[in-house]
Amino acid sequence: MGPCPGKAYLTDLEQACLKLASNPEMGAPDPVAGAGYRRFLAGRHWLYYTPIEGGVRVMAVMHARPKPGP
Repeated sequence: MGPCPGKAYLTDLEQACLKLASNPEMGAPDPVAGAGYRRFLAGRHWLYYTPIEGGVRVMAVMHARPKPGP
């Protein structure tokens, strides 16, 4: 039985969150989400977060697939 892909996925997201906690300004401001919200691309997912004292609060994790077009 090989490694669990779900575990690797969660480990990658956790590592991205730890990076953001150390440097909350790493992500870009997200004017669509509202004042104070930022976003950071981690692999194929956007992390939407707000900086807080001592780290970040992740508000959402969304797949980065392109939006469907006309």
